[in-house]
Amino acid sequence: MNMLGVSMFLIGQCATIYDIQQPADPANGVYDSQCLDSTVTIAAKVLYYNGGGFNFYVFQEPYGPYQGLLVYRGSVTLPANLSTGDSVIITGTVQEYFGNTEISLTADVIIVDSGHPIPSPILITAAHLDTTASSSMFDMQPDTAESYEHVLVRLENVYVVDVVTIGSGTYAKVTDGTGYTYIGTGSITYNPTVGDLLNAQGIVRTYYGQYVVEPRNDADIEVLTLGLNAAFAISRDQIKVMYTTDVSGNSEVVDPANYTLNPALNITAANYDPDDPRAVILTTDPQTDGQLYTIYVNLSTLQDSFKFYGGIMPITQIQSNFVYDSATRDFPSVYADSAYPVTVAGVITGWKDKFPSPWVFIQEASQPYAGMLIWGLGTSDVVATEGDSLIVTGYVTEYNGLTEIADLLYTRVVSGPFPYEPVIASPSALTFTNDSSEMYEDVFVRVDSVYVIDTAGNNVTVTSYPPDTLVYFEVNKEALTNIVLVPGMLMNVQGPVRRIYGTVTIYPRSDADVDSLAVGIAENAITPAFRIVRADRSGIEISYNLPVGGTFDVEIYSVAGRLLASRHIDAAERTGTIRIPVTLRSGIYVVRAGKYTSKVVVR
Repeated sequence: MNMLGVSMFLIGQCATIYDIQQPADPANGVYDSQCLDSTVTIAAKVLYYNGGGFNFYVFQEPYGPYQGLLVYRGSVTLPANLSTGDSVIITGTVQEYFGNTEISLTADVIIVDSGHPIPSPILITAAHLDTTASSSMFDMQPDTAESYEHVLVRLENVYVVDVVTIGSGTYAKVTDGTGYTYIGTGSITYNPTVGDLLNAQGIVRTYYGQYVVEPRNDADIEVLTLGLNAAFAISRDQIKVMYTTDVSGNSEVVDPANYTLNPALNITAANYDPDDPRAVILTTDPQTDGQLYTIYVNLSTLQDSFKFYGGIMPITQIQSNFVYDSATRDFPSVYADSAYPVTVAGVITGWKDKFPSPWVFIQEASQPYAGMLIWGLGTSDVVATEGDSLIVTGYVTEYNGLTEIADLLYTRVVSGPFPYEPVIASPSALTFTNDSSEMYEDVFVRVDSVYVIDTAGNNVTVTSYPPDTLVYFEVNKEALTNIVLVPGMLMNVQGPVRRIYGTVTIYPRSDADVDSLAVGIAENAITPAFRIVRADRSGIEISYNLPVGGTFDVEIYSVAGRLLASRHIDAAERTGTIRIPVTLRSGIYVVRAGKYTSKVVVR
């Protein structure tokens, strides 16, 4: 029945993903969910989450058709620790978005526990997703294709017959003789070529009227025919050549004579990549920074070419070579406004979805002068997250004293995660009037024991503790959800840094980048900050920070409230890492430090 325009269902009618994915009236061509516009609460497991903070896929068992569903965050912030394999409880409204059934969240996602295995992809044929007359299952369509929406599937021995543009994406049109379907390439490095033979897997979605398969990563594509996938510089004298198949036993690919470069450059060696059986590392004479090269591959079974920008310039070289402007206290790079582009590489320390503007920050090492803001990538559809490696070619520019790479010519995401650590800085080092603050521009920085002075606007003003009127910088609060920055708060904070408009600002990416140590701080009223570093059956390791005098106890409890172990921390051990040895079974435990508590799962 329908009351005031809101669909009303009997209890239990929309209790499962299977219920939600059932079409309302397939006999009359209505494939919208029968639960459309209903608010539902379901328990499910995360099938796939790429860490981007927007959407994720869930499933229920027994796994099969109609058992996958897209979850859209809406205005709700996803948990920072959400990951594939989590068991979750989600509440939201059932919606249709361009033909895709989804739940738009109206409440926070509750993580029940983690580490569950995800199901193996379901083997289907191209005909299952082909709703045209070319499908051998045409009489069953579109019912069959719709049943696999948001389900993880696998296609085997499919040929690429065309490379097409659908919407804003590039897709390989494939067939196995039963029909045709499409495989997306937006989040993988595979470069489809007509004639390629593939095994492919991914999650099905509806896109511009087609049922398409979206691979999650490079491992979801297995190319069964030898081809050239890509080539890109990894240093000033090395090039990585990516093939579509395992070439570790192919002697031709490690013969330098089988490669040539234009403009001409000597290739002095070719070696198998020890980390990737599909890749070869070429050693060359020094490449010209930002030069567009074409590499030609001439094997007995493959003749192909690929264009790339050579010569990776160290970010530290760009950031530390500057001309000081004493009037503005700015340090414009000597490479700014050059007629020649540069290629840089680094690990992503801040992705565009975390900031008030579409910025991307990368860092080549955990040291000063090693960070760079990438402008322009933030408005593109490139998919990546923190910890991925990024190669970028563009022009060095200065924006009100901030050095960045803009006017991009080339980008390549190399999936991670790669480890990175913040650069530790003191509050005084980040004060704009301290010229050494320039070395932290665009760098992922951590500052401990800073005191909040003023919270007006989107940025809060902070100083060292005890407060110092000559020491101050700003912390942006727009990415924070549950942590409220108030005057008198003492905290540790980390994030990428911008040095612009006469101010140095740290941009935390989420609540996880802020450790609130105390509010309304007094000399002897201290709440310790702590985080769990490691938990296993032999004990729990934590790090802690006690900014001024005081003592506290670290205690481990069972979920039933029984004290299992404890450790006393005094003022002489103000900061550090400790391990509390105790025999633990698999399960959930509570760790308490002062007034702070945290749950931890031991497996």
